[in-house]
Amino acid sequence: MRSASMNAAQVAGRYTDLPDTEKALLWCIRAWVISLSGRPHLIERIDTTFESLGASEGAAELYGLMATVARGARRFIEINCVCYPHVGMDERRLLDALAFQQHGRHEDAFDILTDLLSTEAALTACDYLIRLAVTLSAAGHASGLSGQAVHSFARSNGTAAPGSYTLH
Repeated sequence: MRSASMNAAQVAGRYTDLPDTEKALLWCIRAWVISLSGRPHLIERIDTTFESLGASEGAAELYGLMATVARGARRFIEINCVCYPHVGMDERRLLDALAFQQHGRHEDAFDILTDLLSTEAALTACDYLIRLAVTLSAAGHASGLSGQAVHSFARSNGTAAPGSYTLH
């Protein structure tokens, strides 16, 4: 997780500006990563977050997604601390891939994921994302498609360089 400020090109917006569902999902993504560092109590909080969304089954899909991301990454993928006030570009890509899946734009979701993951891992991640999208939709949560410009920017300008990270 990043402890220093990010370059403006590496930030895709402020956490507080996200819709509530995206805030909850990003918190869960970040908490899952932190849980790997000896903080398993965060898994219970992730489960509770999905329960509060009325989408309990979604937690298992998030766990599968994140395990796939961890195993199938093409490069370093930046996931920030739960307290970080901005949304990193890679975090935005994951949220955008979910939004595209939820809106039936499966090829766009796959394209975003292949920037991050091997082809095989991107296919597996798409499976987890579509199930998560269906679960969230059934609970009344729709994702926006705000990431179109972010994805285009990432394609034309490459990826963010890793910085200094710390857990706290």
